[in-house]
Amino acid sequence: MSPAPTQIFLSDPRAIVDLTTEWLLENRLEKLGQISITLPGRRAARALEERLVRCAPAGTPMPTLHTLGSLTDAMVQLPQESASSLVRTLAWTCALQDLSADALQPLVPTAPAKDDLAGWMSLAQWLKRLHGELAAECKDFSYVVGSGHLPSAEESRWKALSQVQKLYREILLRLELGDSHEARLVAARNACKPWPEEVLLVGMVEMNGLQKEILRASQANYTTLIFSEEAKKDSFDAWGCLIKGKWGASEIRVDVSEEQWVISDKPEHQADDTITAMARWKGAYAPEEITVGILDDDVTPYLQRRLLNHKVPSHASQGILAGQTRPLRLLEALADWADGHRYRDLTSLLRHPDLTALMNAEKAPEILDQFHNQHLPERIQGDLPGKEGDRKELEEWLVEIEKLFGLESTDRRQPASAWVGPLLQGLVQVYENQEWNPNVPQEHRLIEAFQLIQRAALAIEELPPSLADALPMTFAQTIRLLLKEISAESIQDRAKEEAIEFVGWLELRLDPAKAVVITGFNEGKVPESVHADPFLPDELRKQLGLPDNQSRLARDIYSLKALLHEKESVTFISGRRSSENDPLLPSRLLFLAEEKDIAKKMRQFLEHSVDLATEESSKVATHNELPKREGVEGLTTYRVTDFGRYQYSPYGFYLERILGLKTVEDTAQEMDALLFGIVVHDILENFGKSQWKDSMDTEEIFRFLKKDLQKEMGLRFGSSPLPAVHLQEAQMLGRLQRFSELQAKHREEGWEIHAVEWKPEGRSMEMTFEDQTIQLSGRIDRVDKRVDQHGKTQFLLLDFKSGDQPKLAKSAFTARGEAWRDLQLPLYRMMGQSLFGDALLGYWNLPKNPDEAGLSLGDDSWYTPWSTEEGEISAMKIAESSAANLIRRIESFDFFEEGDQPRNPIFAGIAGVGLFGPEDEAETEEDGA
Repeated sequence: MSPAPTQIFLSDPRAIVDLTTEWLLENRLEKLGQISITLPGRRAARALEERLVRCAPAGTPMPTLHTLGSLTDAMVQLPQESASSLVRTLAWTCALQDLSADALQPLVPTAPAKDDLAGWMSLAQWLKRLHGELAAECKDFSYVVGSGHLPSAEESRWKALSQVQKLYREILLRLELGDSHEARLVAARNACKPWPEEVLLVGMVEMNGLQKEILRASQANYTTLIFSEEAKKDSFDAWGCLIKGKWGASEIRVDVSEEQWVISDKPEHQADDTITAMARWKGAYAPEEITVGILDDDVTPYLQRRLLNHKVPSHASQGILAGQTRPLRLLEALADWADGHRYRDLTSLLRHPDLTALMNAEKAPEILDQFHNQHLPERIQGDLPGKEGDRKELEEWLVEIEKLFGLESTDRRQPASAWVGPLLQGLVQVYENQEWNPNVPQEHRLIEAFQLIQRAALAIEELPPSLADALPMTFAQTIRLLLKEISAESIQDRAKEEAIEFVGWLELRLDPAKAVVITGFNEGKVPESVHADPFLPDELRKQLGLPDNQSRLARDIYSLKALLHEKESVTFISGRRSSENDPLLPSRLLFLAEEKDIAKKMRQFLEHSVDLATEESSKVATHNELPKREGVEGLTTYRVTDFGRYQYSPYGFYLERILGLKTVEDTAQEMDALLFGIVVHDILENFGKSQWKDSMDTEEIFRFLKKDLQKEMGLRFGSSPLPAVHLQEAQMLGRLQRFSELQAKHREEGWEIHAVEWKPEGRSMEMTFEDQTIQLSGRIDRVDKRVDQHGKTQFLLLDFKSGDQPKLAKSAFTARGEAWRDLQLPLYRMMGQSLFGDALLGYWNLPKNPDEAGLSLGDDSWYTPWSTEEGEISAMKIAESSAANLIRRIESFDFFEEGDQPRNPIFAGIAGVGLFGPEDEAETEEDGA
């Protein structure tokens, strides 16, 4: 066994890397090339190597640099080939499936279905992680069962875990492979080769039990550098690791001054405060002497943009997750689409920029959104709904995707290796014509992502046949298996000279920077606590001697004290709200102070707890200058509904009708009021043209409407619409049934259908309102006529309303104010004057409540003039004057006085009144061009 390590305490207030370099040059210069130096991370190892090359005399042999993991792996000689990570995951999966239902019940009361591979693998991942965590401390599931620390209610569960672990080992044994964790322990006890060089352990404040076992077995000569005053010698074990009982909140005081702590709000504000903190240094530090600690990843994009605006380069040493790169996001979208042919997954796939570029499908987002809003599909099965012209491009893209990845029979199950070839061939076709420069960060990430994909694909192809055959997979399951292996891998960008580094909390202590700003210094980030582990809660961890919350707290307290001691300048920024607006608390480490200072810090935090929503709302300007576009022409043709839209919101009218702006999105889960009304109108139009239009038989009318509704829904929405569409179809059926009753009665009263969807010849007609002449278009839903008791033909112009609430025709005109709230009905009367004369006007409501359905006719006073001091006047004359006035305002571009915000929330945002407003449940009207 190795002798006890020699401990060296270094407490100068300088960076750890600088202190280590100085100590080596003073104490080991002659033997530098014969030392194995071990640091907690690769980044610290690279920094030390750079210092040694720069400071040591030319020609000095350099030491071998390790992380603790690479050192211990080099010290052991494994007795047999170790199973890969992928093989171990699948072995755990098979072990779970091999367990009987009764034996499995304590572990998972409701087991996944046999073919639910994702469910089994998810559980397998849990067990794999748990196995690795215990193995790192030289323990296994049977040890926990026999430890005497388990509550009686947990014993059956851990016995089930022990059974699964036994089956897992048997599977690996049959494959002639070993578990890497357990193999290391066996090697440490039986086959650990003596290490010939001195080992220098630098700043190793934590190690697991297996690593200590290997170090002891290697018989090396160890020296450990501990960065603390020697007076705290009893706070470290022989290896320089923290003794957690000596670093608790009750033993340690930390002095973070008021000037060092900044209380911010959301991530974007933390980015602003970081720039402000750097500005206070007034150029005292070069970019490479500054490091930003990123404890909340949401801060990163905001801070990168802020620094870029100041022309300051930055570099995130932690890189990005491979799953965030374009190729892996394409694979994820492809798996989702192949797994159920859901329309929402197709839209994600066809929005991927690399796929759309290959297929020249740049218009895909717009076409997909329009198709969604018109047909509300849930899945793509069989023929697509809608007219041939509407679906032509979509059908072509579907065929191209199928050919690209060989998706003809992706639901069948076969060994995963059989799917790898078609998958890689499809990826090659997507990316084969692209050239990437590894020196360009974005392209470097793509190169690294494809190397990871290649590695994972090779691992799948090399799966032992017996294991692959035991777990046949679909195409989608194979992709997800590949993604599980690599999505969490980190792809690091190449370091930039003279750049500000972004690093994580655990790297900060070893970072050589002189000045540090730490963002996201909040509870839950530091210290990081685990409270809801379903297998190893914190109390059980303590009893089993595993790392627990107290261990993490000790490490973070030590790191905080080291930062304050070693750095020239440290600023801590604590947010008060997350990016989702959830409240946050400052890290408890900030309150490890004297009692008198704790209250002061709490007051400091609370004094900044102002409700920003209220504060920001008070800053809204009393006058908001509305954006406009120069050189825009006015309308050539007016629609009947234009007048009401302008009355409601002049600026909304400007955006929608003058600029022609519209929003298209695919968030709808059901028919909106407009589409619901269109479907109802189309069915009623079909009825008005059918042979049953003169029927007085309720049942006869309803049979036609029911059959036509089924036909219309099938043509419009196909066989697999979203679930809510079926419910809305039932609602329509109820309204049409009520219409059948009312229509039969209406016909008995002598009214017959004269025209449906009537519009002027040429789609518009010239109309003059006082001195204003325009082209006016519009469609009247239905024109009914009857011969009254005096033998006179009478016409009734009707507009169908299918909104949830009935609309009263009489409310369109206020007799007291002699003003029209809505000009739709009088304008219809004026348009049809030459054909229908002095027609009656009204709405036919088909609302949610059947008792409120039926005709709502205009008031008799609409059609009869009355006398005033200025002379005879009528409601229709007022309508003409109102229309003329509105035309004058529209023609003079009178759109930019603030009034009601536009109904469309995006248009409201353009108007500067926020993106969230009250929803308008009123039915939207369209009368065509």
